Amino acid sequence: MIIDTIILAAGKSRRMGFDKALMEIDGEACIEMHLRKLLPMSEKVVIVLSNNLDAVREAIAGYPSVKTVYNAQHEMGMFSSVQEGFRHVSGARPVLLQMVDQPGVSSDVYRTLIESWTDSDRIIQPGVVVDGELCAGHPLLFHPDLIETIIGLQRDAILRDVVEREKVRIVQVTDINVMQNLNTP
Repeated sequence: MIIDTIILAAGKSRRMGFDKALMEIDGEACIEMHLRKLLPMSEKVVIVLSNNLDAVREAIAGYPSVKTVYNAQHEMGMFSSVQEGFRHVSGARPVLLQMVDQPGVSSDVYRTLIESWTDSDRIIQPGVVVDGELCAGHPLLFHPDLIETIIGLQRDAILRDVVEREKVRIVQVTDINVMQNLNTP
Protein backbone atom coordinates (compact mmCIF):
# COMPACT_ATOMS: atom_id res chain seq x y z
CA MET A 1 0.00 0.00 0.00
CA ILE A 2 1.15 3.51 -0.82
CA ILE A 3 0.28 6.44 1.46
CA ASP A 4 0.34 10.22 1.47
CA THR A 5 2.68 11.79 4.00
CA ILE A 6 2.62 15.10 5.85
CA ILE A 7 5.78 16.26 7.63
CA LEU A 8 5.26 19.06 10.13
CA ALA A 9 8.23 21.44 10.12
CA ALA A 10 6.66 24.84 10.83
CA GLY A 11 7.66 25.14 14.48
CA LYS A 12 9.93 27.83 15.84
CA SER A 13 12.41 25.39 17.43
CA ARG A 14 12.77 27.78 20.40
CA ARG A 15 14.29 25.25 22.78
CA MET A 16 16.62 23.89 20.12
CA GLY A 17 17.79 27.36 19.14
CA PHE A 18 17.88 26.61 15.39
CA ASP A 19 15.65 25.03 12.77
CA LYS A 20 15.16 21.32 13.49
CA ALA A 21 14.31 20.57 9.87
CA LEU A 22 17.79 21.67 8.80
CA MET A 23 19.66 20.29 11.81
CA GLU A 24 22.24 17.78 10.65
CA ILE A 25 22.80 14.38 12.18
CA ASP A 26 25.77 12.48 10.79
CA GLY A 27 25.91 14.94 7.87
CA GLU A 28 22.25 14.66 6.87
CA ALA A 29 19.52 17.22 7.61
CA CYS A 30 16.54 15.90 9.60
CA ILE A 31 14.17 16.72 6.75
CA GLU A 32 16.30 14.72 4.32
CA MET A 33 16.40 11.78 6.73
CA HIS A 34 12.60 11.71 6.67
CA LEU A 35 12.40 12.04 2.90
CA ARG A 36 14.90 9.24 2.34
CA LYS A 37 12.73 6.89 4.40
CA LEU A 38 9.26 8.09 3.42
CA LEU A 39 9.46 8.81 -0.32
CA PRO A 40 9.59 5.11 -1.31
CA MET A 41 6.32 4.55 0.60
CA SER A 42 4.51 7.74 -0.37
CA GLU A 43 2.63 8.81 -3.45
CA LYS A 44 2.71 12.38 -2.16
CA VAL A 45 4.83 14.09 0.51
CA VAL A 46 3.75 17.48 1.85
CA ILE A 47 6.07 19.45 4.13
CA VAL A 48 4.36 22.19 6.16
CA LEU A 49 6.67 25.12 6.85
CA SER A 50 6.58 28.64 8.22
CA ASN A 51 9.36 31.24 8.19
CA ASN A 52 11.80 28.49 7.23
CA LEU A 53 10.09 27.94 3.86
CA ASP A 54 12.86 29.28 1.63
CA ALA A 55 15.71 27.64 3.54
CA VAL A 56 14.03 24.22 3.57
CA ARG A 57 13.02 24.50 -0.09
CA GLU A 58 16.65 25.19 -0.95
CA ALA A 59 17.84 22.24 1.14
CA ILE A 60 15.46 19.80 -0.56
CA ALA A 61 15.74 21.13 -4.10
CA GLY A 62 16.90 17.65 -5.16
CA TYR A 63 13.47 16.23 -4.28
CA PRO A 64 11.17 17.64 -6.97
CA SER A 65 8.28 15.35 -6.08
CA VAL A 66 7.93 16.91 -2.61
CA LYS A 67 5.38 19.68 -2.09
CA THR A 68 6.25 22.42 0.39
CA VAL A 69 3.45 24.59 1.76
CA TYR A 70 3.52 27.70 3.89
CA ASN A 71 1.28 27.78 6.96
CA ALA A 72 0.28 31.42 7.24
CA GLN A 73 -1.39 30.57 10.57
CA HIS A 74 1.66 28.91 12.17
CA GLU A 75 1.46 31.27 15.15
CA MET A 76 -1.82 29.50 16.06
CA GLY A 77 0.13 26.36 16.95
CA MET A 78 0.80 22.89 15.63
CA PHE A 79 -2.79 21.99 14.78
CA SER A 80 -2.96 24.80 12.24
CA SER A 81 -0.03 23.10 10.49
CA VAL A 82 -1.81 19.74 10.69
CA GLN A 83 -4.82 21.30 8.99
CA GLU A 84 -2.67 22.98 6.35
CA GLY A 85 -1.00 19.68 5.53
CA PHE A 86 -4.32 17.85 5.27
CA ARG A 87 -5.52 20.49 2.77
CA HIS A 88 -2.84 19.29 0.34
CA VAL A 89 -3.16 15.49 0.40
CA SER A 90 -5.06 13.53 -2.21
CA GLY A 91 -7.87 12.12 -0.08
CA ALA A 92 -7.45 8.80 -1.86
CA ARG A 93 -4.96 7.18 0.51
CA PRO A 94 -4.23 6.89 4.23
CA VAL A 95 -2.21 9.85 5.51
CA LEU A 96 0.88 9.51 7.67
CA LEU A 97 1.53 12.49 9.94
CA GLN A 98 5.18 12.79 10.99
CA MET A 99 6.83 15.52 13.06
CA VAL A 100 10.21 16.69 11.73
CA ASP A 101 11.82 16.40 15.18
CA GLN A 102 11.68 12.59 15.14
CA PRO A 103 14.36 11.73 12.59
CA GLY A 104 15.25 8.51 14.41
CA VAL A 105 11.96 6.77 13.55
CA SER A 106 12.97 3.81 11.41
CA SER A 107 11.67 2.72 8.03
CA ASP A 108 10.57 -0.46 9.80
CA VAL A 109 8.07 1.54 11.87
CA TYR A 110 6.57 3.07 8.73
CA ARG A 111 6.40 -0.32 7.02
CA THR A 112 4.80 -1.91 10.09
CA LEU A 113 2.10 0.76 10.21
CA ILE A 114 1.41 0.50 6.49
CA GLU A 115 1.36 -3.30 6.51
CA SER A 116 -0.92 -3.31 9.57
CA TRP A 117 -3.45 -0.96 7.96
CA THR A 118 -6.96 -2.20 7.26
CA ASP A 119 -9.82 -0.25 5.68
CA SER A 120 -11.69 -0.39 8.98
CA ASP A 121 -8.90 1.50 10.81
CA ARG A 122 -9.55 5.14 11.60
CA ILE A 123 -6.15 5.96 13.14
CA ILE A 124 -3.24 3.72 13.92
CA GLN A 125 -0.11 4.63 15.76
CA PRO A 126 2.98 2.85 16.93
CA GLY A 127 3.38 1.81 20.52
CA VAL A 128 6.40 0.60 22.41
CA VAL A 129 6.57 -1.21 25.74
CA VAL A 130 8.11 1.00 28.43
CA ASP A 131 8.33 -0.33 31.99
CA GLY A 132 5.89 -3.10 31.11
CA GLU A 133 3.25 -0.75 29.65
CA LEU A 134 2.40 -0.19 25.99
CA CYS A 135 2.86 3.52 25.32
CA ALA A 136 1.58 5.19 22.14
CA GLY A 137 3.95 7.30 20.09
CA HIS A 138 4.25 8.97 16.69
CA PRO A 139 3.75 9.04 13.72
CA LEU A 140 0.02 8.58 13.22
CA LEU A 141 -1.64 7.01 10.18
CA PHE A 142 -5.11 8.44 9.41
CA HIS A 143 -7.99 7.10 7.34
CA PRO A 144 -8.62 9.43 4.37
CA ASP A 145 -12.22 9.89 5.58
CA LEU A 146 -10.82 11.99 8.44
CA ILE A 147 -9.31 14.65 6.17
CA GLU A 148 -12.43 16.83 6.01
CA THR A 149 -13.08 16.36 9.74
CA ILE A 150 -9.58 17.59 10.59
CA ILE A 151 -9.73 20.52 8.19
CA GLY A 152 -13.15 21.51 9.55
CA LEU A 153 -12.15 21.77 13.20
CA GLN A 154 -11.54 25.13 14.84
CA ARG A 155 -7.96 26.39 14.54
CA ASP A 156 -7.61 26.32 18.33
CA ALA A 157 -8.24 22.56 18.39
CA ILE A 158 -5.43 20.17 19.14
CA LEU A 159 -4.53 16.85 17.56
CA ARG A 160 -5.60 15.05 20.71
CA ASP A 161 -9.18 16.27 20.06
CA VAL A 162 -9.22 14.15 16.90
CA VAL A 163 -7.42 11.17 18.42
CA GLU A 164 -9.71 11.02 21.47
CA ARG A 165 -12.87 11.08 19.31
CA GLU A 166 -11.75 8.37 16.92
CA LYS A 167 -11.04 4.68 17.25
CA VAL A 168 -7.26 4.38 17.54
CA ARG A 169 -5.42 1.12 17.13
CA ILE A 170 -1.95 0.88 18.60
CA VAL A 171 0.50 -1.33 16.72
CA GLN A 172 3.39 -2.56 18.83
CA VAL A 173 6.89 -1.81 17.53
CA THR A 174 10.33 -2.09 19.09
CA ASP A 175 11.70 1.31 18.00
CA ILE A 176 11.85 3.59 21.07
CA ASN A 177 12.30 6.54 18.70
CA VAL A 178 8.51 6.68 18.30
CA MET A 179 8.49 8.10 21.83
CA GLN A 180 11.35 10.56 21.41
CA ASN A 181 11.74 13.92 19.75
CA LEU A 182 14.55 16.44 19.55
CA ASN A 183 13.91 19.58 21.57
CA THR A 184 17.26 20.71 22.90
CA PRO A 185 20.85 20.40 21.63
